[in-house]
Amino acid sequence: MAHVLSTTGVAEEPYRAPSAGTRLLLVEDDTSIRLALAEMLGDEGFSVTTAENGREALDNLHHGAPPDVILLDLMMPVMDGWEFRVEQRADPLLCGIPLLAMSADLSAKARAIAADGYLRKPIEFAELLRQLHTIVGRAARQRLAAADRMAALGTLASGIAHEINNPLTYVMANLQMLGERLPASSDPAARGLSDAVSEAMEGAERIRKLVKQVQMVSPGQHEERITTVALREIVEAAVALTENQIRHRAHLVRDLDGSAYVRGDHERLEQLFVHLLLNAAQAIPEGHATKNQVRITLRELPGQGAAMAAIEDTGTGIPLEVQERIFQPFFTTKPIGQGKGLGLSICRGIVTALGGQISFQSEPASGTTFRVVLPTTTGPA
Repeated sequence: MAHVLSTTGVAEEPYRAPSAGTRLLLVEDDTSIRLALAEMLGDEGFSVTTAENGREALDNLHHGAPPDVILLDLMMPVMDGWEFRVEQRADPLLCGIPLLAMSADLSAKARAIAADGYLRKPIEFAELLRQLHTIVGRAARQRLAAADRMAALGTLASGIAHEINNPLTYVMANLQMLGERLPASSDPAARGLSDAVSEAMEGAERIRKLVKQVQMVSPGQHEERITTVALREIVEAAVALTENQIRHRAHLVRDLDGSAYVRGDHERLEQLFVHLLLNAAQAIPEGHATKNQVRITLRELPGQGAAMAAIEDTGTGIPLEVQERIFQPFFTTKPIGQGKGLGLSICRGIVTALGGQISFQSEPASGTTFRVVLPTTTGPA
């Protein structure tokens, strides 16, 4: 395989193996290259799915779990890489998947493809790994930032909507009463007053509908996609998103057992564990990663119809005087500008909506443990 792949070359930055189960879709028409790359990337920790052309790749994307990154050859039969990229970017469900293009084509057309990275064949495998690491890491950071922004926006919208709804209720009630009590009259002044009340009522109704739309983006208010999901898969996905931040502060320990299933929204559940893991990491100052630990444990609770997840850190702990306030929206112990005080409030909202419980134990200077108990269900047949 020396004519298509090379294991020589020096990466520009230290390569770190991907998170276990990082999904990669390899689209390559040359069988020998496809098999070789799939094997080598699998040895590096990627979970590789392959396709022979762009059309087969689109079919895979429409019917399977979305990959974390796509590795795409450009020159292929049936549907080439440029055509595939146009189709992918036009699909709102697929356009966000990052893509690394590769080709022996040295033309400007090849290098100008709208991709997150470009590799020239023959491929230097070390450079391939470096670019994949960079692209996957960047995408994970962007998802975390987007989730944080949406959570903050949702909580803020919920608070504003609540504050508007309260006075709006009695404004509308009084307008309705006033409209009912105004006597019917042919007098122009009386008709003008009646019309003014009707217009005010119409405006208030428009405000009520607008507030309802705003509430749809708030935690617990939007239309969630409730499905049966494997709790272990959710936890592992959250770990994959946060382990880069954790490793700078602590050693991450996974103790995941059982095959518990829960009914819930996949995105909300992932958000729950991402918040808790980041909270644990941020409780540990940087600089002593080898002396600290973040442990995530997952257990089924026999006979209780529930499963328990625990996130334990060896951080600074939560001061006793603020422990009763940590689930309150906008409360934070972080310095000004470094925390919004929304994470734990959102976590409690997610758990409560699922009929579960969230609790914690903390000792100053000794660390904190958060426990989440969720009702379980039977897995898919």
